[in-house]
Amino acid sequence: MQFIDIHAHLDFPDFDSDREEILSDMRAQGIGSINIGTTLDTSRNSIALAQTHDNVWAIVGIHPLHAHDSQLADFDEIKPLISHERCVGIGECGLDFFREANDGETKARQLSFFEKQIELALIHNKLLMIHCRQAYPETLDVLMSYRKSHPSLKAHFHFFTESVETARLVLDAGFTVSFTGVITFADYGELVSFVPLDNMMIETDSPYAAPRSRRGQRNDPRNVIEIAQKIANIKKLPEHEVFAQIRDTTKRVFGI
Repeated sequence: MQFIDIHAHLDFPDFDSDREEILSDMRAQGIGSINIGTTLDTSRNSIALAQTHDNVWAIVGIHPLHAHDSQLADFDEIKPLISHERCVGIGECGLDFFREANDGETKARQLSFFEKQIELALIHNKLLMIHCRQAYPETLDVLMSYRKSHPSLKAHFHFFTESVETARLVLDAGFTVSFTGVITFADYGELVSFVPLDNMMIETDSPYAAPRSRRGQRNDPRNVIEIAQKIANIKKLPEHEVFAQIRDTTKRVFGI
């Protein structure tokens, strides 16, 4: 694979009409994807996609915004999925204080789901796919509290759009970040320039966040190429060099 979209949701109903066509075209273009679970059901779907497509891997877990309609008992059924040979991480998990009521009960429930997934990641030696929105101090505090006794803890912050100062905190902690199509139409030049290629990856978050050329349309992993091209443009480096380094970073971080 020349490109690997490290965060997509190809199992969502948005792709029911042409999923196989997209996956076939991705393979022809040398594009792979990691499909991300957000609930028990979508985690199962992610494994099923990865089982039947050699350019797809899976991450399984429960999104913080699904903590309210999920149960901690769901992890009893997620555990066997973690051991699947095509599973390369746990999540997406984390904290989101933007979309939900910022009250104590909501925070406590999200935190309990987050901590459960951190514990599973440590048991299975898997990377955490982090969803974090308006909760970076809290999320980093939780991760670093575990890091004190478990220095091998691995985490990746997806859809990163924070400041350079926050990026420095994340990178100094030994974690990685990824950029979406948002960088193709909004000004993230300083942030992208700051993050080294061996700490960054690319993602579409399909079907969301389409890049400039397809803004307002359904996104899919084939558009990851436009994101990589934008990074090369911002960093003023040859495209082939940027593509190769990001691919190597992805393979190293996810073990694929």
